[in-house]
Amino acid sequence: MWQLSAPSSTVANLDANHLLSLSITFSKQDVVQAVSISRNVNFSLDENPIVIVGMSVSGGVHYGIRFTGTTPSGATFDAWREGSRLQHRPGLGTIENVTANLVAETYLANNQLPLPGSKITRLWFYVEATIGTSGDFSLQATSLQAFELKQTTTSSTEISGTFSGIVINLGLPSLSQSIFQAYASYDIRGTSDLRYTPFLVSGTSVLAQGYTYTQNAFTSHQVAVLLPQRVTGFPSILPNANFSSIIISADAGSITHFKIEDLTFKLTSTSDLGTGSVDSNTAQLFMASYLVFLFVTPVAAVILFVKVFKNEN
Repeated sequence: MWQLSAPSSTVANLDANHLLSLSITFSKQDVVQAVSISRNVNFSLDENPIVIVGMSVSGGVHYGIRFTGTTPSGATFDAWREGSRLQHRPGLGTIENVTANLVAETYLANNQLPLPGSKITRLWFYVEATIGTSGDFSLQATSLQAFELKQTTTSSTEISGTFSGIVINLGLPSLSQSIFQAYASYDIRGTSDLRYTPFLVSGTSVLAQGYTYTQNAFTSHQVAVLLPQRVTGFPSILPNANFSSIIISADAGSITHFKIEDLTFKLTSTSDLGTGSVDSNTAQLFMASYLVFLFVTPVAAVILFVKVFKNEN
């Protein structure tokens, strides 16, 4: 069910026996070269699906994941965009878990939420070589899983569980680009591979972004600074269009414990920089956790995944 597409100057072989394995030999060319594989899928966007792919790509090349879908009327749409963290990723030669929020990717690609009843119907993996790159490279996919993104709400400032992200509703009027700096002070723990980025958003607009953090072996406490000039991405969770919020978005791994302590904002709307603190006890935390998204695809498609990925149930 996988289809292979490669330029004539490239030798590519695909093996889908228990493990999806693509081997490529790029010849030296004065143009960018790309090899892709694709297959049909059936993910209902009404179920708010998250797709997680375990894959390894050789160093020296780049790779990416793309999705397309259809509306209930049969119109096609892209669910990917240039500039996304899913595109043109450098191969590391080690297994990575790549996560895609399909509703968020569809929204960012089309600047509107998907119509009710819309589905993601095709999935692509690609490997690309820059000008002058030559040699043998590979892509291996060890797992392909789909989950339904669930939310749980609490008025507590502390929560434990397994979460892909934390959304702190600020309860503030609409914010603007007058933000100069924002600081978030919190305790956080997660899985050993946890890597996360904090964002300040107003509706679906990103006003400020923090650095990407990994888990600290010595302390769970972190003070994150968020700056407007650092905005280069978008959280993996689609923000609520009606709220201003801080989003702690897991780029890899899961958050297992979180406690908010203090939020501080510096504004540029006055002659002197004003500093205001938000009482953590009044902030509402919306925790986005993963639950298994079972059998949303037709039974035939589920069987095909079992054939390709031996660990799939």
